Amino acid sequence: MNIYSKICGNGTCVLTVHGIISDHNFFEGIIKYLSRQYTMISFDRRGYGKSVEELISDYSVKVQVEDAYEVLKKYADEPVYILAHSAGCVIALEMAICY
Repeated sequence: MNIYSKICGNGTCVLTVHGIISDHNFFEGIIKYLSRQYTMISFDRRGYGKSVEELISDYSVKVQVEDAYEVLKKYADEPVYILAHSAGCVIALEMAICY
């Protein structure tokens, strides 16, 4: 699965996790503001935005946590903040438990 992600800003890392019926653009306004002090990492969860592939069959929380963690490892090697919305909160909470 090819997960779309992007990064901007400087400072402590913040990973954003969007909910249902949105994509990484959901946090656009707050990313613009927070990137003055933080490194903002945004991504499209599997099946959303630019992370859509025709043959996705597994949308489980476990798999989405693994996707988010892979994005996080790509940009950060230290503890980060996670900013989540709606169903993204489930992913964020499970990440906190697992990692």
